[in-house]
Amino acid sequence: MYVKMIELRPLQQGMRDRVLARYNESRQAYSKLVAKSRGDYLYEHQLVDRDFYKRARVFTTSKKEARTIERFEQQMKNGQEIRRGARRKEFLKEVLEH
Repeated sequence: MYVKMIELRPLQQGMRDRVLARYNESRQAYSKLVAKSRGDYLYEHQLVDRDFYKRARVFTTSKKEARTIERFEQQMKNGQEIRRGARRKEFLKEVLEH
């Protein structure tokens, strides 16, 4: 019986090493998953955050520059609304034709 105990020790040591290796691999995979999910959370938070998309206001030295910039911004907004309306009309037209 003593001989069999000696023969089992290398086998037990090998099993222990395999279990520990698998455990360490799973820990590393889990830490990578956690790190990746944190990065995704930060990115999603930026996507939801409205302030992230706001364009910084340009501070001007004169009222004339401010009016010019304001007029330009209004033209940009109007152009976007016109294009958005045209795309919507085109979509509705295609839906009706279909």
